[in-house]
Amino acid sequence: MASWTDKALDLGGKAWESLTKDYFKNWLQCLERPGTPVFKPGSFFSGLEGRLARLFATCTTLTGAVLGLDWLLPGSHGGHVSLGLLTWIASFGAAAVSYQMYSRVLFRIRLSITQTFFIFAFVVLPWIPIFAVVNAFGRRVSFGPLFLLVEMSLCAIVVFYLAIGVKTIAGVGMNFALFSLLFGPIILVLAYVLAPHLAPPPTKAVN
Repeated sequence: MASWTDKALDLGGKAWESLTKDYFKNWLQCLERPGTPVFKPGSFFSGLEGRLARLFATCTTLTGAVLGLDWLLPGSHGGHVSLGLLTWIASFGAAAVSYQMYSRVLFRIRLSITQTFFIFAFVVLPWIPIFAVVNAFGRRVSFGPLFLLVEMSLCAIVVFYLAIGVKTIAGVGMNFALFSLLFGPIILVLAYVLAPHLAPPPTKAVN
């Protein structure tokens, strides 16, 4: 009869196998170029809720581990890292909400709220731990321009993968999908740059 230690080791081995197969491997697959079985033409992502939940759990755990390690190491930038991470997540979250609205009106891209949510979730979530690592440990070295370049490269990869997701699900051209995703940020940047020049000059007080 197997002892309790053998049973515990066997149970631990099965748990580790399940963890690496169902969680870690799922995360690595979602870091790749969007494709099957998640992204299929016209898909509404039915039956993929469990996969997304496992992805969310994995990304949350990995990101928490990175932030925790950064807090423990000397010279912690935890506050700045958390703020940068929240800004990054909030930016893509706001982009997801606004994209579903303006892409339907301006570009005639027929994506439902559910489809848009799953596209952004499956593409953006896997990159959050990577961004956390870059943001946490990139601040510990004096490579300011390189650090900014890496962050911009990560954002470019995410946007490119989002375009692939939109192209696959909505059945539109790649360039069209990419332009529709960049349209919102371009308008915001132009508004930010031009706003000071379009504002009326301050009136002088009359004595």
